[in-house]
Amino acid sequence: MPGSKLYPLKFHPIVQSKVWGGNKLHEILGKPATENAGESWELSGVPGHVSVVSDGPLSGSDLNELIKKYGPELLGHSVWKTYGEEFPLLFKFIDAKQDLSIQLHPNDEIARSRHGSLGKTEMWYIMQADEGSRLIIDFDKPISKKDYLQHLELGTLSEVMGEVTVRAGDSYFISPGTVHAIGGGILLAEIQQSSDITYRLYDWDRPGTDGKMRELHTEEALDVIQFKSGAKALEFGKEKDCWHNLKRTKYFDVRLMELENDQHRDLTNVDSFVVYMCSEGQIEIDCEGQKFRLNMGETILIPASINQLVLKSDGGRILEIHVP
Repeated sequence: MPGSKLYPLKFHPIVQSKVWGGNKLHEILGKPATENAGESWELSGVPGHVSVVSDGPLSGSDLNELIKKYGPELLGHSVWKTYGEEFPLLFKFIDAKQDLSIQLHPNDEIARSRHGSLGKTEMWYIMQADEGSRLIIDFDKPISKKDYLQHLELGTLSEVMGEVTVRAGDSYFISPGTVHAIGGGILLAEIQQSSDITYRLYDWDRPGTDGKMRELHTEEALDVIQFKSGAKALEFGKEKDCWHNLKRTKYFDVRLMELENDQHRDLTNVDSFVVYMCSEGQIEIDCEGQKFRLNMGETILIPASINQLVLKSDGGRILEIHVP
């Protein structure tokens, strides 16, 4: 690694088995075959799950080693000033063969005080969905804390949850405290803060992969939960060869493009690393004469020191993410 110049970096996927996982990560996205594969962590600095470079001169180096060596050259000066050596985002592909637990995530303040972690603000981009697949987001109508606790006690929480039918190309934003679950039959890309803190409210009375009932966090969730309704998909344009803004928060800025022609990307004014996730087809990234290919379900990190790229494709779709 000494003396190695930064370049667009691919990482080995970290595939995790989940009680609700399936086989789409392998069959559709080409990830390593794992029984009940539920998540492929594409780019992670989470302790115990730190991503390792898969290609080029820096192959075998992990993300934390790169941050320590390159600092703002990799992350961007603004990101480095705010987060130091803590990589701020986590990128995943998720295959839900069955419904995930009904859950929510804490905000920064509660996550820091209770867990020494960042909070978990996240968003989803649907890559594939079986006919009739749905997301559970919010309640079907505003609900009181008293009624919520009663449904929780009776095991009828699912009866008062809001549901939205989804298809490929839909996108949703999940703020801390939002009650939600990914429904069975959905393959999606998830962009989130670097946190693995989840408060489960209801898990369909099913055992985990070890045969034991998974822990619920109903008491912890009471300080965080939002008793709201009316979840809506993010709205954005459909024109090709044009960047469409999906969601901008203080944590991440996510855009989408469907490419038919070459796109010159000038990142000079982006004081952050940039991550590309290929959500459909194939994308070729030309960086200073070096070419990097992304297939559907692949992810690449563009260090902050790289300012000029050319994106090439014939019908591929790509998500672009950076820290504002």
